[in-house]
Amino acid sequence: MELRWKILLQRPGTDETVPVCSVTPPSERRDPADFGLSLAEGRQLLATLQKLVTRDQINAYDKLRRECGRYRRIKDWRSRIFSTALGRVQVKVYGVTAAVR
Repeated sequence: MELRWKILLQRPGTDETVPVCSVTPPSERRDPADFGLSLAEGRQLLATLQKLVTRDQINAYDKLRRECGRYRRIKDWRSRIFSTALGRVQVKVYGVTAAVR
């Protein structure tokens, strides 16, 4: 029997889901010490989750900063790197939303 897990995030109050990752544990793991996510799978899951959360926080912060409700002209297109407790996240702002690289 093959196990497959698809991990999605859903914002409260919406039907929107955001795919985070898929996990398919190898069927050859038969030792109880190998149960659960591997270290690599856990790191991938956590890194993807951190990128999604950081992107939403930057977009929310951007909306609060705009006093007139409109976007200002963009003069600088360089990516920014945010150091978080769980690693670094590179973000490029495209006028309306932040895109995580």
